[in-house]
Amino acid sequence: MIPGPISLFGLFVSLTNVSIPLIGVHYDFKIKSFAGHITIDQTYKNTETTDLECVYGFPISDQA
Repeated sequence: MIPGPISLFGLFVSLTNVSIPLIGVHYDFKIKSFAGHITIDQTYKNTETTDLECVYGFPISDQA
């Protein structure tokens, strides 16, 4: 687990903080009046020959 506040964003191996390659991103926006709904699909590829335990970080502002 990453100690302290998450300063990394994306997908990382839990024990080493090595990043996992991001190979695709798809966004979907729906805006109605003063509100919005955003969906982000991210695809990562495990290039290792074994399963990995990972941590995902996506920092977002408290104002969001």
